Amino acid sequence: MGTYVKPGVYVSQQYLASGVANAGFIIPVIIGKGLSTKRIWSELMVRGQITDNLTVDVITRRATLSESSDQKYQTSRLYRDGNDMGNASFTYIDNVTVEIKSDYYIPTSTYTFSYLAPAIKTDTVQNNLNLLIYVAGTPDGSRQFKQGIDFIVSDNKIDWSTVVAANITSKDGPFDLDPDNKISIAMDGKAPVAVTITGTTQGAVTADEVAADINSALGADPAYGAAYNAVAVVSGAGVKLTSVLLGESSRINFYVPTSLDATNILFNFTAPHYILGTGSKPAIGDTYYVRYNTTRSSDEYNKVRLFFGLAEAMYAIGPMNADNDLLIAVELAFMNGGTVIGVIQVEDADSDGLYIETDWYAAIEAIRQSTQITEIVLLNTDVGIMAYLVRVIEDEASLLKNHFMGAYFGVAQDATIGDIDTSGTIIYIAANTLQVSGQSQGRGRYVLISTPDSPAPQRTITDSDTRTFITLILDTPFLAAAVVGALSTISPISNSMLRQQIVGFESTSISDNEASASYLASNGVWVLINRGGRIVCFDPVTADSGGEEIFSEPNVRIQKDYLANLIRTRLDNYVIGVMPDDLNDFVHEIKYHIGIVIENCISNKIIAPYIDTIGLTRAIDLMNDVKAYRDTTSKTTYRFVYSFMARYVSKRLYGQYIIDRSIT
Repeated sequence: MGTYVKPGVYVSQQYLASGVANAGFIIPVIIGKGLSTKRIWSELMVRGQITDNLTVDVITRRATLSESSDQKYQTSRLYRDGNDMGNASFTYIDNVTVEIKSDYYIPTSTYTFSYLAPAIKTDTVQNNLNLLIYVAGTPDGSRQFKQGIDFIVSDNKIDWSTVVAANITSKDGPFDLDPDNKISIAMDGKAPVAVTITGTTQGAVTADEVAADINSALGADPAYGAAYNAVAVVSGAGVKLTSVLLGESSRINFYVPTSLDATNILFNFTAPHYILGTGSKPAIGDTYYVRYNTTRSSDEYNKVRLFFGLAEAMYAIGPMNADNDLLIAVELAFMNGGTVIGVIQVEDADSDGLYIETDWYAAIEAIRQSTQITEIVLLNTDVGIMAYLVRVIEDEASLLKNHFMGAYFGVAQDATIGDIDTSGTIIYIAANTLQVSGQSQGRGRYVLISTPDSPAPQRTITDSDTRTFITLILDTPFLAAAVVGALSTISPISNSMLRQQIVGFESTSISDNEASASYLASNGVWVLINRGGRIVCFDPVTADSGGEEIFSEPNVRIQKDYLANLIRTRLDNYVIGVMPDDLNDFVHEIKYHIGIVIENCISNKIIAPYIDTIGLTRAIDLMNDVKAYRDTTSKTTYRFVYSFMARYVSKRLYGQYIIDRSIT
C-alpha cells in the first residue's frame, strides 16, 4: 500500500544512474569556467510586503512599525527567532503599532514582523540586483511589466512610483462661466456625469468653486460614490483632476454636454477628449515574479556540486549562453544519457576576468573533497593545467588514499596531429603530458579525446534570454563531457564504448578520415569519428597505449576501480574493528569477504569469470587467487592481494581468403 500525499504537495523523484545505484559508480564531474553572476530565475514578490526588525518595549510588549500597515491579520506574520508564531500571536493597536501577546513574548528573543504597507511604492529583492531580466505576473515570464513605464530599478528595489493615474490640470482661474458653465465628465470607464459649475460671481468662478462642483457631482452619482468625491483639487491657480484608478486602466473622458459647453474655457480643448494614465502594477498583496542576475556566492566555486537533471543544473549554473562553458558541457553529458553529473566551477580569484593557472589548480584540488566522483572532465587545453590534474589523480589513487578516478582531456580546436616531439600537438600531449611511470597507480587513468584531422566540433545552443540559436566551434574537452555522460549509463559498467554513438554535435564538423583515426588511436588518443552522419567512438583507448593492454583499455580501469571500491567497502564494514582470536581464521575471513565480492561481480558481468590454463571457466581459488597476511612489522596491519579476470571487448578480426580450392 502506498503512502498518501495531500493534493498540492510538491513531489519530486530523482533517477539515479545505474552505476550510482550500484556502490556509487559512475559519477562524472566537469571542471570549468561558468558565469560569475548567478541567475535568480523566479523570485516571488508580494506587492507592498515588508519585514521589520522589531524593537519591543519590555513593559508594554509593543513595537512601532516603519510603515503604515493595512492591519489585516491574514497578511501579517510575527516571527520569533525566525520561527513563525502565526497571526494569533499579536494584536494591532493602530496602523503603526503592534503588541505581542504575553504567551508569545520572551524578552531575550529577536522578533521580526511581516505585513502589507499600502503606501509603500517599492519592493526589495533578496539579493544584489546586478542585471534585471524581467518583472512579470507569472513565474514563466508571461504578462511582463515594462521597465521605465511600469517601474524603475533603484538599488535592489523595484520602484512602482512611475505608475501614474490619468490626470489633467485646467487653465488658470478665475473663469468666466457666464453663461457657459457645463461639462460632461467620466472617469475610469464609468458613465459620463453632467456637472454644472456655479460661483459667487459667475463671470469669475474660482478654482475652489470649480473643484467643489466636480467633486460634488461625481460623489453624488451612485456609479462613482465616495471614492470619487475628491478627484478635483486646486493646483496653483487651476484645477487638477486625477482618476482614482492607477496606470493604464485609469482614464478621464470629456464629452460634449447637452448645452452651455465650458470644456474649452476650463481646459483649453474641445470635447470629446480623453486622457489616459500610464503604467501598470500589481495591487497591494498581489504576487509577481522577478528574474535577475546577482553576484555568485563565493561558496559556489571550487567545490563539487552534483545535479540530477539539466533543469536542476540550469537553475544553479545557468543561464545558457556562449560564455557558460560549464552548462554547455553539462548539457552534453545529460544529452548522452548522464543522470548524475557534477561540476566544479573555477573561481577568478582576483575578479579581473582572467583565469590563471592558480585559479585552475584550486578548482582541481576540490576533487579531493569527495570520494564519490570517479570521472573528471577538464575544460582546459593548457598542458600545464592538464599535467597538474594528472598529478592530483595519481596521488589520489595511491595505496594510502584509494580514491580511484579517471581524467578526460581534450585539445584546442584546430590542433594538429603532430608527433611525440612536436610540442602542443595531439600526439605530443598523449605521449608526454598524459604519461606516468610504469609503477604508478595513475596508469590507464588518462584519456585524451579528439577527432580525426584538425578538430573543430560544432554545437548549436539556444540562448536562454534571447531564444536565438548560436553555433559554437568548441575544443574537444566538450566531446569528453559527452563521452562521460554516455559512459556513466553503460550497463554493466564494464561494457565498452566502442562504436557507441555520441550526440549533441554537428556531424558535418567531425571528420570521417579513418586512416587518421587509426593513427591517433594507435598513439593513445580516444577518437570520435563521423560514420554516415553518426558520431561514434572509433577505438576507445587511454593515453597509456604503449603499455600492457590492461592499461590501454578504459573499461578495464573501470572494472578494476569498481571491484577495488566494493572490496574496500565490504572489508571496512565486516572486518575493520574485529579482534582476531586466531590469525589463520582471520586471514581466511579476509579472503572469504574478498571472494564474495569477486563472485558477485562475476555474476553481475562486471568482471569476467576465472579461466584455467586451457581457457575453461573455473571457480575462484581462495588459496591462489587471493592472498592475505599479517604485516611482519606492524601487528595491526593486514595486507591482501587478489587477482581477477577482466572483460575485454572484441575489436579486431582478421581473415584470409583462398581461391579455387577448399579449406582443409
